[in-house]
Amino acid sequence: MQWTPLGPNEEVDISNLPHRDHTLFLIGAAKFYLNNYLGLIDEPEFTKGVYELYEGPAEKANSSRTWYAHFLLVLAYGKAYSKGNNSKGPPGSHYALRAMTMLPDMSGLYADPVLAVQTLTLASMWFQSVDMRIAAYYHISQAMRTCIMEGMHRHMPEQIVGAKQSKRACVAFWAIYTMEKEFSSSIGAPSALQDEAITAKPPSQMNSSVDAVNMELHCVVLSTRPLVMCALQMHVENSDTFPPVVVPLTSTVASLLSSCVESAHTILNMLRSLDEEGLLDSFLPFQLDAAYSSAFILHLIKLISPSLLQDQSWPHDIEYIFDRMIASGSVVAPVRKLELQQLENAMAALIPSTEQSWGLAPRAGYVQEQNFATDDYFRDPFWHTIASNGVSGLLPQEILDLADRLDVEDVASTSSQ
Repeated sequence: MQWTPLGPNEEVDISNLPHRDHTLFLIGAAKFYLNNYLGLIDEPEFTKGVYELYEGPAEKANSSRTWYAHFLLVLAYGKAYSKGNNSKGPPGSHYALRAMTMLPDMSGLYADPVLAVQTLTLASMWFQSVDMRIAAYYHISQAMRTCIMEGMHRHMPEQIVGAKQSKRACVAFWAIYTMEKEFSSSIGAPSALQDEAITAKPPSQMNSSVDAVNMELHCVVLSTRPLVMCALQMHVENSDTFPPVVVPLTSTVASLLSSCVESAHTILNMLRSLDEEGLLDSFLPFQLDAAYSSAFILHLIKLISPSLLQDQSWPHDIEYIFDRMIASGSVVAPVRKLELQQLENAMAALIPSTEQSWGLAPRAGYVQEQNFATDDYFRDPFWHTIASNGVSGLLPQEILDLADRLDVEDVASTSSQ
């Protein structure tokens, strides 16, 4: 996908806009699915701008290019969620590509900085939704750095900037902050802003919506991933021995992994329930990422400690969710499903031919007899790569030892709620 930025003296393309009533329908669909990110759409000013556009299209579009780009991106999301899309390429791409030619440039001289960062973030989310992760990262980084330059990450006193502007900037910042964390981690890049630099008022306490609970469970799955990777590497390194060496997991580590399994099962069940209500999101990347992370971790635990997988319905749930997303036109779901199939094939070669209960710590004498050569083992460059990419420099044994000292009651209670 390629586009050429529109020159300052070039006329904006206002051709082939849908009828106003259809536009309002598409905007309503977009706002419904973008509900958690409504800090990116200012109401009622946005709707007012739509009516102004249809009263004088050329004047409105040319006088406020950033607003027009924002409008086109909202249309692109609405088109992505409308039924009967027969266009070539990602749904809504003709609107999105037109918007890309008018995105805020790198000069940083914006008449409305909040609108500029909202538009950049909508563009970034669209790129992420069609698996253009590098473009998504570039644009969300530009939005975040604009926030920093404009001081949106700092508390803006209402008595100085006004109550409306203070709230508007704060809500937009937290939406951008969330996206920047998500998109930077998806490509292994560090975050642009340290949390201790933030003094903006946090959003109100998270509600008990399905998306909020899904996010909490998703955090449990992601936070236990280093433990799973430690156990996986130990298992792979000793997969050729006979009889197979049991990976020694203490009861505490096994409890943490069990919480991870429960959270992954719950995420898959919630996504199936959303589909039954017609609410499964096949365009934005967040539900797909949650399903993929859950499936990924369950495939690994099947190899490491299959005794933790009491519920055997998860392979069917995974296939069902991905098939539903593919049937709904998801651009990325077929790729993620293929990746999971390749992972399953790779894991199958490492699974013992005879069923055994793996993972829980065996008797002390046995563990000593099968003790790993940890000093040599943990010098493997693999672990230095893992350590340098987000595990705070801890090596596998240190991670397992740290996990063994944790009080897992809070984690267990979270996953069981």
